[in-house]
Amino acid sequence: MIPNRPDPNAALTEGSLLSPQSKSQDPNVALVSADAEFSRNPILGARRIQRSTAFRIVHEATIR
Repeated sequence: MIPNRPDPNAALTEGSLLSPQSKSQDPNVALVSADAEFSRNPILGARRIQRSTAFRIVHEATIR
């Protein structure tokens, strides 16, 4: 089941990035995705979430 909200890309990752447990951990995150559209969409959402939180993207990679 895929979350359907006004911003479905962010909805795919907000559970991981905005949970109470993640807020108490290291704010550095690495984003890794496959080279496919479905894998890139959550990364776009994670970038949007990152801009409004204390998280810092320290590494980003696409696996081909």
